Amino acid sequence: MEKKPIEGELESLVSFINWARKKWMLPIINLLIKEGAKTFTELRAGLPTINDNGLDLALKELLYFKMIEYKFEHIGDPHQKYFILPLGASLEPVIAAIILWEETNCKT
Repeated sequence: MEKKPIEGELESLVSFINWARKKWMLPIINLLIKEGAKTFTELRAGLPTINDNGLDLALKELLYFKMIEYKFEHIGDPHQKYFILPLGASLEPVIAAIILWEETNCKT
């Protein structure tokens, strides 16, 4: 039986929400989009309420899904940095829309 288009859209939406609802995925991506490559310590400083374990787990998942990569920015750098990849950067309009919606509808 062929799926109706809305069923396929619903599955895609649920799949994305299940991934994105993991607390730190979108904030990490947003920080890397807005501020560029960062070390683990710089990411932790940019997300002050995250703990080391939570950041480590989120980064591993983002690496697995090829949203980010981990490498030296320049030869001779003492620390590797996390960089946004095109797949992660493609979420920029989604994140912007979520922020705009929250700012418009969730002010108390």
